[in-house]
Amino acid sequence: MLLTFPDRLRIPWIGGAKQISLDDFAPAVIVPFVIFTASINFYTAIILGLATPAFLGYTYYLLKRLKPKSKFFYMWTFWSATYMIVIFEYSVPMFELLPEEKYILVFNVILAIVFIVRTKQKASMNYVVQGLSSEDDLPDIAEAEEHTTLLLEDDNNPKTGCNEDDTNMCRVCRKYVQPRTYHCSVCQACIMKRSHHSMWLDCCIGHHNDRSYYLSLSFSFISLCLGSNLALTSVCHPVLMFHVYDIPILLPDDCSYVFEQYDLGLAFIISIYAFFVMIFVLVALVRQMYLISRGITFTEWRHGQSGNNRTIFHNWKVFVTRHV
Repeated sequence: MLLTFPDRLRIPWIGGAKQISLDDFAPAVIVPFVIFTASINFYTAIILGLATPAFLGYTYYLLKRLKPKSKFFYMWTFWSATYMIVIFEYSVPMFELLPEEKYILVFNVILAIVFIVRTKQKASMNYVVQGLSSEDDLPDIAEAEEHTTLLLEDDNNPKTGCNEDDTNMCRVCRKYVQPRTYHCSVCQACIMKRSHHSMWLDCCIGHHNDRSYYLSLSFSFISLCLGSNLALTSVCHPVLMFHVYDIPILLPDDCSYVFEQYDLGLAFIISIYAFFVMIFVLVALVRQMYLISRGITFTEWRHGQSGNNRTIFHNWKVFVTRHV
C-alpha cells in the first residue's frame, strides 16, 4: 500500500493527470495545518513554532541523503507565500491600513514574484550543454574582452573549474568547461559561475540568474518586512515611532489579546511567520551582497577564495552592467 499510494497520487492537468510525489504534495497539507493550528492559542503557537524548524531541519537532512532532487522545499516556499497573501487579504483588518501602505506592499510583492519567476526561468541558461573538446579550446581571456564576464571577471582567479586543479575538467561529466564553472550534484549539470543550489527555489544560482536572484531577495525582504509590520500593527496595539513623508511609522506594542479572536490570531501567526522568514531572507541577502562586493560566488568562497583583488565599486559595477 505504501508503494502504491505515491504511484497513484495524481492531479488533473492539461493533457491528462500528472503524477506528483508524496514529498512534493506534503507541503500543501503541512503548511496550512501548521498555520491554522498555531492560531488556536498561545500554547499551540509556541509548540508548533519550536517544532516546525526542527521538522524542516530533519527533513532537509533526510532528503539530502535519500532524495536530493526533491521539490519539497520549493513547494513549501510556494504554499507559504500563497497562504501569507491569502490570510493577509482576508484576516488583517484592512481599514487599519493607509492606501499608500497597501500600494507599496502590493508593488513590492509583485516585483518579488516577478524576479523569483525570472530566476527560475533563467536557471537553465546556466547549464553547460556542450563541453570543450580539449583544454586548448578554452577561450583566451586576455584576447576575448567581450567574453570576460562569461568566463573570468579578472585574471587573478584562474583556478576555478569543476576541478580544484588547473585542468578545468569536470571530474563528474568528464569534459572541459569554462573557468568558474562548477558541477551541481542536484541538477546533474555543470553550471556557469555557480554560486549555490537554492533548495527553496529548486534551481541553481549562476551567471545568468544571479541578478534576478539578488533582486528577488531584496523585494522579498521589503515585502515580508512591510507586510509583517502592517499585520502586527493592525491586530496589536500600535505605538507611533516617527513620520516619513506624512506616513506614520508604527510598531506593535501590546499583542496579549490576539488569541481571543481566531481571525486576529491567524493574522498574528502569519505575521510572526513572515518575520522569521524575513530574517532568513535577510541573511541570504547580506551573504549575497558580501559575495558580490568580493567578486566571487558562494561556491568559490567555500573553496577558500577570499576575493578577486578588485575594489568593491568595480565588482558591483561589473555585476550591475555586465551583459548576460
